[in-house]
Amino acid sequence: MFIATDTLLFKEEVRVSVPSAEEAGKREVQTFVMDFEALPSEETEAIAEQIRTAKSTAELIRLEIDQLVRVSRGWQDVVGVATNKPLPFSEDALRKLCRFAPFRRAVGEAYARGLNGDGGPAGN
Repeated sequence: MFIATDTLLFKEEVRVSVPSAEEAGKREVQTFVMDFEALPSEETEAIAEQIRTAKSTAELIRLEIDQLVRVSRGWQDVVGVATNKPLPFSEDALRKLCRFAPFRRAVGEAYARGLNGDGGPAGN
């Protein structure tokens, strides 16, 4: 059975590869689950056009972050380093983490993987 809906929501595991704080040249993979909302194709096309015509790297990064904020609805298993307690999802928290390229890249890859069905649970 297919459930017709105006909004496609799904969860996907995000795998962030970060440089090790203890060992030079080593990377660590940290994971969490992100809740996403799929964008309709007309909105995706408009964002793609903005990204394609970005005039600077800074503008490109801002547009990428804006897109990730637009599609992200929540997360599980993200903890604050100072408290070791769950970090509540918010636009501000997401924007702060997206300043780091490995995090930004991993969230974008998870979103694409979820939509394309390349190795992860997806659903309404």
